[in-house]
Amino acid sequence: MNPTGTSQSVNSIIPLDTMYTTVSQCERGFPLVYSRLHSIPDDGKWRLVVLGIIGGIGVILYLITLILFFIRIKKQPLRDRSPYLLMVSAVAGSLGLAYMYFRQFFDIVLVCPISYYIMMISLFVYFVPYLLRCVRTIMLWNFNIAKASMIENGDIETVPSPSSGSPSSPTSSPSSQPLVRNRTIVNTKKHAPLIRYRRFFSEWFLLLLLLIGTVIWTLGGMIIQVVSATKGNFWNPNCQKACNQQEGFALRAFIVFVAVLEFPYLALGIYMRNINDEFSIRNELITIIAFSSLMLVGMIVLVIIPNQFWPQSSTIGYLLGVTLIGTHLISVVYPLVNTWVDGGIFNAIFRLITKTAGRGKEEEASATPTTENGPDLNSFEHYLTDKRGREVFKQFLVREFSVENLMFHTEVKFLKNIEEQSEIVETANSINTTYVEVGAPFEINILSDVRNKIAQELGTQPSKNTFDEAQEAVLQIMKEESFPRFKKHVLYSDYVKEIAQAK
Repeated sequence: MNPTGTSQSVNSIIPLDTMYTTVSQCERGFPLVYSRLHSIPDDGKWRLVVLGIIGGIGVILYLITLILFFIRIKKQPLRDRSPYLLMVSAVAGSLGLAYMYFRQFFDIVLVCPISYYIMMISLFVYFVPYLLRCVRTIMLWNFNIAKASMIENGDIETVPSPSSGSPSSPTSSPSSQPLVRNRTIVNTKKHAPLIRYRRFFSEWFLLLLLLIGTVIWTLGGMIIQVVSATKGNFWNPNCQKACNQQEGFALRAFIVFVAVLEFPYLALGIYMRNINDEFSIRNELITIIAFSSLMLVGMIVLVIIPNQFWPQSSTIGYLLGVTLIGTHLISVVYPLVNTWVDGGIFNAIFRLITKTAGRGKEEEASATPTTENGPDLNSFEHYLTDKRGREVFKQFLVREFSVENLMFHTEVKFLKNIEEQSEIVETANSINTTYVEVGAPFEINILSDVRNKIAQELGTQPSKNTFDEAQEAVLQIMKEESFPRFKKHVLYSDYVKEIAQAK
């Protein structure tokens, strides 16, 4: 795609190293791929070196993080970040990155605009999942607010009203602790729409929506334009001048596509500013807006400055490379690292390096009341039994999209207080349809073996102990995953200060 536009017939075999400068693109159909390195001046080779470094770092980064991502996908904070949508985005970004860098070093004897439309498909599949993940985050936030509202309004009562000033217990009599039953949830006008349409913001439905959107984009965007511009002659494209004009049009379409994406990003960013997003998806959105704006400005400059949008110009590669790698760092690498940070490894290393381990322990000991002068705020059990403590912990679980764990634990404790067998059967079935079975409104995250065991026992003789194994698993999740993060959260520190000031 040399902008010289020379034209001459080929009557004999021309050496490959001279083909680029002697043969017009409209007169050659073979080979389909050949190197353009020889056409780059010596004083411009350093750009290719820089470009190669960016591309190499990007490919290595993508490969390593994709492997680690699949290994850690069930760990927080990856698990609730719509990880499969994130993986689709990452794979599309890696393919787009690889194609663009290949395009910088080798010419492809196809229709000129096809490069930009391939990149538009890649960026569509890369950026649109971010929009879908933001929408899903908003819906999950509202869904968890609804769950918390059910607790607060008595639709489910995790903290029964105490009859005296003493701390309340979650094991009050059945009559004082109404149970959320599936039929009650569905008929609740306030929360019914969220529960009824919850499948439409499931990750698998959004993946299907993304697939349909990609097919429509491909058919409507690339094929129609390319076919109309070339009349179907894909393998022996138009002469150079017409080809360059088409490529300029394709680049402008590329710019329009990126610009159009800015509007839903900005709209979602404004909407999400009031959402307590513990998984930094809002921060991802801000990063995406920043990088895509940078790329958009750069592309506009390439259009304004004459003869700067040719594929052999390294500028396009720089813009796309920095954008794809930068967004990958904030979206994949950062949460991936946090799966180990939450485990304490990085915290231990950080404290060792900064030599603050001793001071941190002293501050923690002085700031956190113990059983000697008040409640043990380091104890997980405190946040299951103390009324105010459980309320604070519940607010944190809402932000983590996992408040159903606390709801399930409370209802199982309620089940253990029931004496009548008929009521045990009814309550156990209600808990199962509300929390345990696949597709339940407030489905908890337990192993399939545990789920199947519960189903078998419900089919024979339900008992007070039917959900013991599931309850233990849920408590373990809250204690080992949620509670350590809760102790690092501002809700915990504010609660500690509140208790200290009350003394």
